[in-house]
Amino acid sequence: MLRSQTAAVVRVGPARFQPYLKDAHGDRVRALALYEWNSQLAAALWRDLGHLEVFLRNALDAQMQARHMRLGRVGDWLDDPAQELGRDPRPKGRHQQPYREIASARTRVRNNNKQPSHDQILSETTFGLWHQLVAAKQRFLWPDLANAFPHAPTRSHHHVATPLARLRSLRNRIAHHHRIVAVDISGRLADVLELLAYIDPDVRDWVQANSDVPRVKALRPSP
Repeated sequence: MLRSQTAAVVRVGPARFQPYLKDAHGDRVRALALYEWNSQLAAALWRDLGHLEVFLRNALDAQMQARHMRLGRVGDWLDDPAQELGRDPRPKGRHQQPYREIASARTRVRNNNKQPSHDQILSETTFGLWHQLVAAKQRFLWPDLANAFPHAPTRSHHHVATPLARLRSLRNRIAHHHRIVAVDISGRLADVLELLAYIDPDVRDWVQANSDVPRVKALRPSP
């Protein structure tokens, strides 16, 4: 191995490097190539997941705003005035999910010395918030949130909640730089495109046309 390759292997650490070494049948050069390919694939997936997150966030936010107005509530739905999303109104109360995600986003906005406007708070929310809003625990929201997916085959909750749960798990793996070489990449890309198609088929086509995942996936180093 080159000196730089040896240094990279050392800095990756034995625990993290071992699965790649196993896949490469003990060949350290090939194992390092697999590690690098894993990083490239993660980057390509991250871009597509980012597109999904933005479009999903905007679609769900629009429905939450519409619901807020329909129910005649004051302020912003992000304020959770009815305390149905887990807001604890006590001065030092302990918020529950999913409102805890909103409170954390609001804190990040303030820590960045920005005004906590609706759009600023929205921009700081996590993927986890949107998954939680469509999760079984918040099923009471679904009659309204289903409208965010006008092109879904039916209004059934599982069409959205199930693939979104898989993608949240994948996103967390990528965010923590975990190994994804054993993940069903084609299946997860299909989840991304399927959810986008439920929101807007044209958006799905745009993301699919620009996705780098198929190209990078095909570059996997031979074992």
